Amino acid sequence: KEIKQLKAWSESREEELTRQLETERQNSERQRERFEKYEKDGANEQETVAALERAIEDLEIAHNDSNSEIVRLQQQNQNLASTLEKASDYMKLCQSDIKDSRNLKTMLKELQDRNSD
Repeated sequence: KEIKQLKAWSESREEELTRQLETERQNSERQRERFEKYEKDGANEQETVAALERAIEDLEIAHNDSNSEIVRLQQQNQNLASTLEKASDYMKLCQSDIKDSRNLKTMLKELQDRNSD
């Protein structure tokens, strides 16, 4: 009788320990899955940070290129404005020369008319 009780107790204890072991295994599995998820999320975050850093560098390069282009265009605009101003001055001189030429022509005609009389 005692052997049967001892055997029953031993089997009961074995079942209890087996359940505890299974529970611990399940807990360990859940923790491993969580750890893998955190590890994966961490890797994704690192990839995202690296991608953002590359995007920032690209934007800084584009910004610098744009600023350089703006400076170049401003210089070109100043050169064109200077050239336009010189051309305008030249046109004024030409108009003045044409006016003087007409006056001389008129005076010459008047002299010719007087000499004809």
